[in-house]
Amino acid sequence: MRFTSLENTSLLFVLDAITNIGCAFLPPLALLLALAFTKGWETLPHKYRLLFIVPCITTVVVWTNPLHGLQYQQFSIFRDQIVFGPYILFSGAYSYLCMVLGILVAIRFIAHSSGRIYRMQGVFFILGLMFCTAVTMCISLPTVEAALARVFGITPSFGLEIAILLVSALLAGVTVYLGLKKG
Repeated sequence: MRFTSLENTSLLFVLDAITNIGCAFLPPLALLLALAFTKGWETLPHKYRLLFIVPCITTVVVWTNPLHGLQYQQFSIFRDQIVFGPYILFSGAYSYLCMVLGILVAIRFIAHSSGRIYRMQGVFFILGLMFCTAVTMCISLPTVEAALARVFGITPSFGLEIAILLVSALLAGVTVYLGLKKG
């Protein structure tokens, strides 16, 4: 059973734009989570709010895409029919940069941490970010997607479901950590 027909491209575009909100904001949130964890922040310093400028611009670009074609020159829900616009390179590079920086911040924390529990939390955080980065690469780079499909018989939708599970587990772990820290 389908939610909508494949011919209803307007609704499919709106649904894609809704999911793009999360896709735009998750990489800087992951970086901020790594920074908050490693620096022990209780509140977000004001200067780090600047990390949300690009996701806000990306959200506006995606929602207004029919006017300019910066995100999609040809929209489709089928990967082989999409023609991306020039903005996708900028937003993609920013997303990868945030995820890689989050991983590097966590690696640095592990290297300088003396407590076993903090090192283990850092390792799990890194594994979660690496997995999410790999899933993002599978979705955005068709050669990686094709290689995974040939070698393992999996597709990005399978990987995305696993990523959602891992992110949920990561958030649960952070919640437990914050609860232990307060009480």
